[in-house]
Order: sequence, then structure tokens, then C-alpha cells
Amino acid sequence: MPSVISGERPGLVFNLSYGIQGRARYTHIPAILEMLGIPYVGSGPETHAVALDKVLTKMVLLQKGLPTPKFTVLETPEFKLPLQENLAYPLIVKPKDEAVSFGLKIVHNEKELCEGVRTIYENFKAPTLVEEYIDGREFNVGLLGNDPVEALPPV
Repeated sequence: MPSVISGERPGLVFNLSYGIQGRARYTHIPAILEMLGIPYVGSGPETHAVALDKVLTKMVLLQKGLPTPKFTVLETPEFKLPLQENLAYPLIVKPKDEAVSFGLKIVHNEKELCEGVRTIYENFKAPTLVEEYIDGREFNVGLLGNDPVEALPPV
């Protein structure tokens, strides 16, 4: 960024940064690049803002008819058991607004659930997303372009 600020204009930026701080840190670099009129690869600030909020993402997926594990959000470590949503163990607990598996933990019973939620609240100061665990492999599929979109091979 110092060379950009001094006037050098890159032709294209490969945005692989996570930003600096705060809940919207993934939006910082794409927003700056858009303000400067510099083309970049990767998602725009709006997409990053939605994707970083796991609950909002799940609501969008459900609205579009895409399946997602049953879930609930626990705002604080003080919650009542059993969960009203009647979720089946094992469960995944993770901070609502984090990425790259920060804070993610698999819990198998109520004791582990309470410990996991407390740990997330203490370490991240954030609500906890609790969702049913789905056994299986995880795949990532990169996309190129906008119109039309080209899907790369799964990894």
C-alpha cells in the first residue's frame, strides 16, 4: 500500500489479505482498492461482509433453498439447557463472526457445549454459532469471472 499511496498504480491486485482489525476487517482492502479504482481479484466488500457473518450467510442459504445444518445462536455463556432448537450431538461451536476455523470446536455433550461457548465468549467477545455436525469431507471450489462464471476443480 505505501507505493500505491505514493502514486504508483498497480494493474491488478491479488487480494489475499484479512484486513487489520475489527469485525469488518475482510472488507478493508477491497473497499480501499475500489475507492482507488484499482482492479482486484476476490470478493468485494459486500460479499466479505455477508460471508463473515455466519448466521447471515446461513439465512441467505436457507432463503435460496440450499441445505444447511440446523443451528442456533447463543449471545452469551448464560443460556438454558436443553437448547430449544433440539439440536443433536455432536455439535460445532464457533464464533459467529470469525473465519478460517478460529475458535471452532466439536462438542459431544452439554458440559462440552457450555465450556465451548464460554471459551468463545472469553476469547472472541462474540456470540456463538452452534450447529449440528455433518460428517464428511470439506471441499472448496474457486470461481473465475462474473459473466459467465467458470468453476475451477474442487480442492
